[in-house]
Amino acid sequence: MKRPTVWISVCALGAILVGSPVSSQVFPTCAGDCNLNGIVTIDELVRAVNVALGSASIDECEDIDVNRDGEVTIDELVRAVSAALTGCPATPTVTETPPPSTATATPTGTPTDGATSTPTDTELPATFTPTATPTPTSTTSEAPCFVSDLIADVEGTSVDLSWASTGCLRVRLLRRLNAAPEGPADPAAVVIYDGGAAAATDSLDELFPTSAATPRTYFYRVFACDGQGVCPAGGAGSGAAISVETSSTTSLTVTLPQLLRAGGYNIHFRHAEANTCSDRLDLGTAANTSVPNWWRSCDAVCTTATARQLDDFGREQSMVIGEAIRDLEIPIGRVLSSEYCRNFGTAEIMNFGPPIELVQELTYFVYDEENRCEHTLDFVSRPTAAGTNVALIGHGGFPEPCPIPGAAGGNDFGSLARGEAAIMRPLGVAGSELIVRLRYNEWDGLAHARPLGLNASIENGVVRLNWTLPDPASGNTRVRLVRRLNGVPAGPNDPQATLVYEGSATRTGDPVSALLPNTASEPRSYFYTVYGCDELGACETSGSGTQITPTLVEALQGGGYVLHFRHASATVCADNLGLGTAANTSMPNWWKSCDANCTTTATARQLNDMGRMESIVLGQFFRSRGVPFGRVLSSEYCRNFQTAELMDLGPPLELLTGITYFVYDEVNRCQNSYELIRQVPAAGTNTVIIGHAGFPGNCEILGSLAWSEAAIFKPDGVGGQQLIARRMWNQWEAEP
Repeated sequence: MKRPTVWISVCALGAILVGSPVSSQVFPTCAGDCNLNGIVTIDELVRAVNVALGSASIDECEDIDVNRDGEVTIDELVRAVSAALTGCPATPTVTETPPPSTATATPTGTPTDGATSTPTDTELPATFTPTATPTPTSTTSEAPCFVSDLIADVEGTSVDLSWASTGCLRVRLLRRLNAAPEGPADPAAVVIYDGGAAAATDSLDELFPTSAATPRTYFYRVFACDGQGVCPAGGAGSGAAISVETSSTTSLTVTLPQLLRAGGYNIHFRHAEANTCSDRLDLGTAANTSVPNWWRSCDAVCTTATARQLDDFGREQSMVIGEAIRDLEIPIGRVLSSEYCRNFGTAEIMNFGPPIELVQELTYFVYDEENRCEHTLDFVSRPTAAGTNVALIGHGGFPEPCPIPGAAGGNDFGSLARGEAAIMRPLGVAGSELIVRLRYNEWDGLAHARPLGLNASIENGVVRLNWTLPDPASGNTRVRLVRRLNGVPAGPNDPQATLVYEGSATRTGDPVSALLPNTASEPRSYFYTVYGCDELGACETSGSGTQITPTLVEALQGGGYVLHFRHASATVCADNLGLGTAANTSMPNWWKSCDANCTTTATARQLNDMGRMESIVLGQFFRSRGVPFGRVLSSEYCRNFQTAELMDLGPPLELLTGITYFVYDEVNRCQNSYELIRQVPAAGTNTVIIGHAGFPGNCEILGSLAWSEAAIFKPDGVGGQQLIARRMWNQWEAEP
């Protein structure tokens, strides 16, 4: 499943800003290029970090503030680092050669943790190599322009659209219902995007679901344009060498579950079946009753009952609706109910999550019966909180017809069957519109409003699988779902496959922690096949299949991994090993000191500004991707626990002597580190270790880690571990 991109490259940012028609303000094309010479140097990165930390004025490096909002964010620092690593993008409007760079040579070696020399604060890891000054290039409107491969995909609350764009200064993306846009100025189409990027989003708020009564297919088309916004409908246009591939089209059909998962709807239910006892209307209204709140009573002994109650069928209806809505993952933000027990009892059994709010305006007879229809129309027209829907549990039996807005004749809130829902889309001042009516037993059918067969997606650390059951007429009423690595299962009993599920359900989950991620060195795809079986366990030999390829980040989101980092870049001062070990030192805890006064009092090597940035960027990445951590373990050196503190991964920091360089058990430090790596993390979490290199002997992978580099291990639970990957701090943002 695609996820939203958190980090964007400076090149992509420049393309968006150059092509955007929204603002005429000029933004910097190279974040962090303080002196505007086309290169981002380590000195400029240090200045940018100081501005972000508040220890320097933004006047010292205005171009780190990319969006000119007066604040420097982590995202802007990341862009500056990307520019330093890969070079500034060429600027189309540059007409003169920038002055030569004044950047000095960068040391190529990375000091070990046992180094006694005092490197300068501007020393960088060996992996950091500033690029040469870029040669400005000029892009004119005569450049060939190609657009192709338009893709539309529903993700969360939006439609994600992307396309291939080569040489285009500008594109225009349009959407039209039930027909492809006829041209870049089609009056029947809606402009979704006009600019220089190769991706855009369209809000699901603007779309409606398809149905048998009203089929809806949305057609998207992207057109190539020149720098002046001229978008030929076909062939070359005046003043622009637009290629013959001037547009690309795709279509999208949105289902009701997808829209409800995005939120924004009011779902008005009539309470479930209630044939137990009857309402004592003779007890009067709230204003003149002799038995206060008689309508709220849940007494089901009809000799004493004062109101009609749910029966067994009504309770079953409520349970079926609630389970289906939870299975469909439809978010309910508020639950509003009439004050009758049969109404709030329906809501309680549905168990949508939010507290039930009792509403007089929806309550039958006892408050304002004459205006109950008007109140109902008001409630279904109200906007919902972002990303959620509202469930209302009302009644039928209006004193006059109560027509449902946007519905054909005869559709009336009073005509809803017990347990039936009218799904309403609020339209602001225009009221609301009926999308569809659903009876209680039709909710579960929505889960199958997808192509027949097996589907798999990775969400929140779980592979979610769903399928449709075989036709009972075939004699198969059960299924058997199996999984195999890098190959299609050879049948329901393939000895090389793993049994994931067996039963009569239509969905299940497979923990991502049971899988390993795909990497360049170890390609991994998991193939799932579901087979139809009879009650005796005999299964068909062919089934419906699908496959997934878990990414490293998706694997980490499922937990079960140990990430061993070497501390971040640390070139300030040096370790005073002459002060001895913990057992014989004259200065206790000298290694824990964070003193950075190298000329007089410092006793240990400290993080530099680059190291602090590396740590912040790493932490921001893991938090933005929702990677869970259960433990954070660190050496006792300040450069280590400050790396952990700046990463800010959540759990309390644990300082361990066994992995601390030199002062405790240096002979066994490698062994101690691997003992920690072999410990399986708590379910659904990962463990982070912030250690050192500089082992006295060969310590396999750990001894070769660069500053801020991680070795990712999967402990097997029986005393072993598997190396999954190594990642430098600046490689994580490229992870899908």
